[in-house]
Amino acid sequence: MTYLSTFPLSPPNNQILPYVKLPEYA
Repeated sequence: MTYLSTFPLSPPNNQILPYVKLPEYA
């Protein structure tokens, strides 16, 4: 869940993954 705190500040190369995982975990 590190990407959750990383993508809003500075999205990594795989910024597409966090957006798809958000609805699944949320």
